[in-house]
Amino acid sequence: MTQSDLPRPPIVVLCGNAEAIESFEEIGRQESEKGKIVLVPYHFYAPGQVVNYQVQRAMDQLQLDRIVLADEVLVLNIGGHIDERTGNEMAYAYAKQKHITTVEPLDLAQWFKDWDAQLRAESLKYVQGGLRREEIPST
Repeated sequence: MTQSDLPRPPIVVLCGNAEAIESFEEIGRQESEKGKIVLVPYHFYAPGQVVNYQVQRAMDQLQLDRIVLADEVLVLNIGGHIDERTGNEMAYAYAKQKHITTVEPLDLAQWFKDWDAQLRAESLKYVQGGLRREEIPST
């Protein structure tokens, strides 16, 4: 039996906001000890830090690429908090039919229903305000 004949360990990507940064290392270690390959983002901006949007967009794309590679997306919803960027990553993972788990209990079906309603409400504000698509602020 060769190395390529062995089954690949599951790959998990960690998602969460900068407030959960201290948890990334511990949870990543725990997942590794379970025999998983762990993918972790390593680029966070501290509150008040100047954001280089070009670098941030590249890091956001790398996180989406990690999600594509992963078998599981583990959301670090510490204190029940999920920020907008993490929510977008969860929606992307859902669209890619990835298995999504959370550190703290979360009704994912209800969360996605609420997320969808929030997006629709925000879209409606832009439509009612008469903004053209190119005028919509990017995040």
